[in-house]
Amino acid sequence: MTPALTHFARSQAPLAKVGAGVAPSLVPGAADLVSLVSFATGLWWAVGGPTWAGIVSIAADELDGRIARATNTTSERGSALDWGIDVALTPLSLLRLGESAGHPNVALLAAVPTLYAQAHLRAEGWRPPFLSARALIMLSAMAFERTLR
Repeated sequence: MTPALTHFARSQAPLAKVGAGVAPSLVPGAADLVSLVSFATGLWWAVGGPTWAGIVSIAADELDGRIARATNTTSERGSALDWGIDVALTPLSLLRLGESAGHPNVALLAAVPTLYAQAHLRAEGWRPPFLSARALIMLSAMAFERTLR
């Protein structure tokens, strides 16, 4: 294996801590299912869906981690899933905000520093007390769209 692949293989955290001979569960927990609802409704909203879909996505994004922490079922998989959803939906949310403002290309350019900041903050272990950057962008787009009516 090349040094880069060796480093990559060593840097990968296990999905979950399991006992000897026990495979990690591939069955999603309640928080994972809430994350998937957040993704599905957020994607729908981002491609032109109704405002309520965006609100459901934001609420589900807030609930997933809280459910996992309250039930003591946090995992690397759940954390990575939540972060991946935010990374996937942030540029789409910026695009919707830009389209609402009449400047979709400028909004997409903002995705680069926004995603970089998200990655840096995650690497530092920082988590906002409430609302992700994606949620704030979505709320901004919804507010902007409402003022245009």
